[in-house]
Amino acid sequence: MNAYFSSLLLQKHIEQMLVYKQELLKNYATLQTLHKNGVAKASDVDKLHIEILNTDKTLQHLNAQKTTALTLLGELTQLDMTHYALQIPDKEDALAYLQRIQAKLYEIENEWRDAANQDSTNVDSINKDSTNQNPHNKDSIAQDSYNAIPQNLNAQDSTTKDFLAKESKQSQRKTNFFYSIQSTQNLFQSRPELTLFKLKQEEVGLKKRTELTKSLPYIDAFFQGGYANPGLNILRSGFQGYYIVGLRLNWDISNLYSKHQQDQIIAKTKLQIDSQKQEFLLQNKLTLIQSTQNAQSILAQLQEGEKIIALQERIVSTSKAQLKNGVLSVNDFISDVLKLNALRLEYNYQEIEGLMQIFEIRYHLNEWETFEMGNKDL
Repeated sequence: MNAYFSSLLLQKHIEQMLVYKQELLKNYATLQTLHKNGVAKASDVDKLHIEILNTDKTLQHLNAQKTTALTLLGELTQLDMTHYALQIPDKEDALAYLQRIQAKLYEIENEWRDAANQDSTNVDSINKDSTNQNPHNKDSIAQDSYNAIPQNLNAQDSTTKDFLAKESKQSQRKTNFFYSIQSTQNLFQSRPELTLFKLKQEEVGLKKRTELTKSLPYIDAFFQGGYANPGLNILRSGFQGYYIVGLRLNWDISNLYSKHQQDQIIAKTKLQIDSQKQEFLLQNKLTLIQSTQNAQSILAQLQEGEKIIALQERIVSTSKAQLKNGVLSVNDFISDVLKLNALRLEYNYQEIEGLMQIFEIRYHLNEWETFEMGNKDL
């Protein structure tokens, strides 16, 4: 993915430098005409010519970098990239996808927060009901026992209440964490790692059932028949048929000695898998939040960049007119055109970076769309 977007960025840079070169060539032709008419200086024409040559040198460097990037991309995709034109993903579709993911994140956060707040309300209600219970009820049989309690137990009652309050807060934090993990799991349901964790947990369950089966007795029925001389009665001569039917009980008690140790190993393995799953979900959620925020920031900068470019284009348009009239020097004109070119290059860079951030989000969620590369007209 990085190789693809790097190639896209180089392609956009080359396109912008070609536009910049065409702009310089137009003004170079105008300046040559002015020089022939004695309005412009020869040094001004040479300065503009030098800038054109520097642009050609930059284009050669960018084309070499693009060739290298396409070669690497071809090795990764096993395609001859010289026969394909790179396609830039639609910015509007990418923005709509980003907004949909942000709405999903906001919805998930609200869901588990509401559930956590509901549990907190229930705990507070239980504590309030327990506090409002009147231990001095005269109709209660425990009235005499209450009066017999020494007054110095109030400190112990306070300690007990503090302990219960601490336990309630810990329970609430565990509930909040549970809802957060569950909501995050629904968000990353397309990731194959979750299937791997599920299969590992099923494997642990099978091991536990296997250990349980080893420690249980088992009963089997058997039947044996025959025709022999003598038969079952060895004191009676002659051939006779016989059969034996019965039940057999087998119990290998040696497995009971290691069952407790095996159960502990299985429990630790299950906890380890759960911890790895929670760490995976947490790390990817943090990365997803960071990617969405970065993408949103870049898109906001693009909107401001469009306004700045529009203003700089007006400045360059005025500079062209002033250059033709001999009011503006070539150095000032080149400076204005360079600023416009730098702003457009920066805009292209931010645009590609924003698209790459959105595709990073697709990578973390394992949600992809197919983009076909068009055939290049050769």
